[in-house]
Amino acid sequence: MLTLLLRDWKAHARQPLLWALAAGFVVLTAFFFLLQLEHYQHVRPLLERQAHPPGASDLILVPWAFNTTLAFMVLVPMLAGRAFVAEYRQGLLPLVLGWRIGPSGWFLARWLGWLLPTLLLLAIVAAMPLGLTLAGPVDVGRMWPSLLAIALAVTAFSTVAVAMAAWVRDPAMAALAAFLLLLLFWILDWSARGQAASLDTAIFQLSLFEHFRRMNAGLIHAEDLAWFAGFSLFFIVLGISRLAGFRQGGWRTLTRLLPILLLGLGACYALGSSGRVWDSSWQQRFSLQPPTRALLASIKQPVQITAWASEDETLRARIRRFLAPWQRLQPLLQLQFRNPQTEADTARRLAIHADGTLLLRQGGREQRLDQALDERSLALALWRLQLQDHGPVAMLQCADCGGLNDETPAGFSHLAETLRLRGLQVFPLDPSQVVGIPLGTRLLIIPGPAGTLPASWWERVQAWLEQGGSLLWLADVEALEQPPALWQLWGIQAQAALHNTRVPPVSSLDGVQAPPALAGPLLFAPPPAGWQVLWQCRQQPCALLREEILPNARHARILLLGDSDVARNRWLNLPGYSDSLAPLLGWLLDAKAQFTLPLLQPPDAALDLPKALQAKLGLFWLLVVPLTLLLTGWILRLKPCTQVNRLPS
Repeated sequence: MLTLLLRDWKAHARQPLLWALAAGFVVLTAFFFLLQLEHYQHVRPLLERQAHPPGASDLILVPWAFNTTLAFMVLVPMLAGRAFVAEYRQGLLPLVLGWRIGPSGWFLARWLGWLLPTLLLLAIVAAMPLGLTLAGPVDVGRMWPSLLAIALAVTAFSTVAVAMAAWVRDPAMAALAAFLLLLLFWILDWSARGQAASLDTAIFQLSLFEHFRRMNAGLIHAEDLAWFAGFSLFFIVLGISRLAGFRQGGWRTLTRLLPILLLGLGACYALGSSGRVWDSSWQQRFSLQPPTRALLASIKQPVQITAWASEDETLRARIRRFLAPWQRLQPLLQLQFRNPQTEADTARRLAIHADGTLLLRQGGREQRLDQALDERSLALALWRLQLQDHGPVAMLQCADCGGLNDETPAGFSHLAETLRLRGLQVFPLDPSQVVGIPLGTRLLIIPGPAGTLPASWWERVQAWLEQGGSLLWLADVEALEQPPALWQLWGIQAQAALHNTRVPPVSSLDGVQAPPALAGPLLFAPPPAGWQVLWQCRQQPCALLREEILPNARHARILLLGDSDVARNRWLNLPGYSDSLAPLLGWLLDAKAQFTLPLLQPPDAALDLPKALQAKLGLFWLLVVPLTLLLTGWILRLKPCTQVNRLPS
């Protein structure tokens, strides 16, 4: 078989047409690649405004891999459909199949004779996305699943093409049959739209495109590897069985192939049933993060997830795919679909207004997701369901306090949204309408000096703190004019204010990060016993904290910041400010009262591709590489033919 394989390789290498097709294929895929580079540069200004932008490898590689695979779907049948054309035309197929290598060796030699040069061509064009490393750091690990998906698809294409070449004598008809068969498997899932769920699942399992898409998305599933292996094995056996029918006693070959096919398909089924998933991306950003895995492991009661989605199989399939890894890790997550169109009264009663809304229910508690299919949103919803005794957060409203829903640069709406993202319920508290702090409130935020409130109100605040409440006071320079009565009770004195002065604070406690600067902070006198200095501005205290362990084993925690700008919309989303405020919120709320997911920003999220680099890549792939392939084919064509070992008789 090796001798036949080497002879086929040498024959392929001496055909100028194949080198010309390879050069044209490189030009075509390079055109696809350069188009994606141009599109990325066009949308890059929009990506910079997003909080969680995708990486350049995601936006460039995924569509390029899809287009390249379609190009291979056309090229491979056109080439490999000629695998047995010489034997059919000369009537030598029954003769050569009687040699020692037999039908199995003959088919595998011809299959590898076309597959390996095609994979070599893939290796050449695979260097295109790797060229992004010239522009900066790139998530190279994210590229391997897409390249592996193309390689497996090319292997499947070659298997079908050679099998059709064995069954169909005419090479053009063999290529056409192979292409139509591959196209059928590629678009098979399209016919499942609107069908029953069982039929939809079965067709999706047979769809070549569905398995390619999942791997191209960045994750390598054992199920997809098993499908490609089983698909190729089936057509290999199909092609060998056709060749075995040309020689006498070929039925013996078929009896040996049937157990091999069954064992191979059984091994593929076992591999697919293992449920293994591999993530080679940067910090495994496509997999569920460790906090989410720990949260799923902590669920002890069933969670009923109701997806209110119309009979749109595209939407329902997207919901199933999104929840599949969650359900693999936690079988207690139960999914069901309900149609808001056929159950309009129930949907109206539940206030279902968006198609694709998820309702999560557990033990009488309920959470809702309105078309937010991402890990952070679902994890926060599940975490809220697990909360037992965690109260809401109140934000004080007064004459000299900032607004909870104020979205101007001077407002605190971003702070409220930050707390909501942590799974906390934030509500406004108006002292003129309530006599005290509502029972169960976990944290009180005073966004301003609040110097106009009466002393009776501060007595209620002090009583609430003595029961184990936490207080975040965002003071301001106006506190110098009329200090709150509660400060006198604590022994806190405002000393001075650095009006209109940006001062970089210094942290006085280990492990506590200070913001880059405070704009006009309020300075305090040396605090009394029991208070600690959190930040210092020009060697004067500008942030204080106090923690007291109460007899009921609860902690009363107070954080007094001398500048409210650190939490205002103008500064909170800037680098360094949210990083300094987040651990302080965690300290006020205790570690058990928060759920956070680290932001996994891909390293190529802000990749810049200048015009000069695009021009160099275009010149290299559109001119240098194709001309090199054409020159190589011309040199090999002129090289004298060497003696090839005779086939064993």
